[in-house]
Amino acid sequence: CGKRVPINAIKLHEAQCDHIKMKCKFNEWGCEWIGKKLDLEHHDNHECEFRNEMGRLVNTIREKTLNQTETIARLQGTRVNQMVNTHTRQLLMIRGRNAGNVFDV
Repeated sequence: CGKRVPINAIKLHEAQCDHIKMKCKFNEWGCEWIGKKLDLEHHDNHECEFRNEMGRLVNTIREKTLNQTETIARLQGTRVNQMVNTHTRQLLMIRGRNAGNVFDV
């Protein structure tokens, strides 16, 4: 956009600047539009050929993928907790067995 900002403020400026170059949210599905952030809403609402049926399909796929990713992460977290609890119980059992053994120091 041509505005001069300190180097430590570039990321913040890029997040707020309406002149930053953006790709259409349907870029990975074939829309080749690249333009300024301030023009993106107009493109989404009036120009993008993917905005109607294809757009709904793409958004549905994205939502399902996100939901699946969240479910997988939650299940992995649960599995890790189960493994930690199992290992903890095993260690406590081993320590309990060895507590009376005079050879263990």
